[in-house]
This record gives sequence, structure tokens and C-alpha cells, in this order.
Amino acid sequence: MLGIIGGSGLYELYGIASKRSVDEGNAYGQPSSPVVLASVDASAQESLYFIARHGVDHSIPPHKVNYRANIQALYDAGVSRILSVNAVGSCNASYGTGALLMPEQIIDYSYSREHTFFDTLASFANHIDFTLPFDKQWQERIQQAAKAAGQDIPIAGCYACTQGPRFETAAEVQRIMRDGGDIIGMTVMPEAALARERGIAYASLSMVVNMAAGLESDAIDHKDIDGVLSETTRLIDRIIAHL
Repeated sequence: MLGIIGGSGLYELYGIASKRSVDEGNAYGQPSSPVVLASVDASAQESLYFIARHGVDHSIPPHKVNYRANIQALYDAGVSRILSVNAVGSCNASYGTGALLMPEQIIDYSYSREHTFFDTLASFANHIDFTLPFDKQWQERIQQAAKAAGQDIPIAGCYACTQGPRFETAAEVQRIMRDGGDIIGMTVMPEAALARERGIAYASLSMVVNMAAGLESDAIDHKDIDGVLSETTRLIDRIIAHL
């Protein structure tokens, strides 16, 4: 079963044949939004679950998302693969505004988030292998679906996850670049690690909506970001349909 976690700009799925909300509250609380069970084809069975990470009205900032409840809800529903959609800024000229990519690595700068299901250390098995934080085979399947939708999406780059909700300073961006970061977002952690703890294949489809602070002469403009989100999320809907 496929799970979709929609980020900024993707609060519901378009072009689907059917959908219904299911109650997936769990021991970690309520997910960010009602969990929607949907199908993309009238002839197909319900085939995917969807959660809006920030709520359907974008009312939950990145540091307040109940990541554990979201991942647990998808796990309880039988999801084995998650496509996470993340809006990001770029500090690498190779990935300009409007680009789509699937990062290969993560640097986590976030803090004070409930970041694990293993609150008590019962055994060494609780130390998950996170050398490669994204599932490469699952990324390749997404890449094939993107090609079918007419879009080439590279599997490359390092996602730097900051705390938010503010954007970074120019000096912080320079530090991230020195550390090896290529794109900057606020939501892939602890989401990716929690999925790994539950044995779910996880990949991020990152949308570049702006260049990071200090890399362009103009200040970051939310209107420009909204325009990029609106255009890019329609393409992501098509990719999901092919998946």
C-alpha cells in the first residue's frame, strides 16, 4: 500500500476517482489531518493513503507536526512505501526554482522534536541503520513514474533539515553549504527516521520553491513561493497517478 504525505501546497489529491476519510488516531495522538483512503482510477481498488502534513488549512508549523502520529497511522493502515512531498529552498545552483529532485542524504539541524518510537532503549536493535536514509529502490520506481509523466527527476543531493518556522539567515545558509547541503527544508526529519523505525520504504520528492537566503539580491517572497507551489503540485499529482 502506498502512503503520500503532502507538504506545503499539497493539501489534497486532485484527479482521483474516489476518497474517504478513515479514523487513524493512535497511541501517539491524532495525525495532522484526516487520513484519506483513495484510488486514482475508477476501475481500481482504493490504493493509497494521504495525509496533509501541515493540516488541510496549513495550520501546523513544521516544528509542531506530530510526525510520530502521522507515521504510525500509515503503518497501522498497512502502508509499506511512503512518498513524502517537501517544499524546499536551494543553496545549489544546479537546482533552481521549480526544480524537482529526490535527495540521497540528510543533515539534521532540527531539535526538540519527538524523533523516535524508541523512548526506552530495550535492546541494541533499536539503533536503526540510517546510513542511507532514503530507500533507493523506491526512489527508482518514483523516477520511472515521473518519466511516464514527462518529467526527469534526479536522485541526488543532500537535504538539510532546519527547525523553522523561520527561514535561515544568510550565514546559516553558508554554513549549510560548507557542510555539504544542497537543499534546505524543515520537514524531512524526523519523518524519514520514523519511517525507517517502522520498516517503511521512504523517499522525499523535494520541490525547490526559492533560492536560499543571501543567494539572490531580492528577499524571499511568499507570493513567488505560492506561485511555484501551485504549478509544481499539479505535476506531482500526475506522478502520483502513474505510481
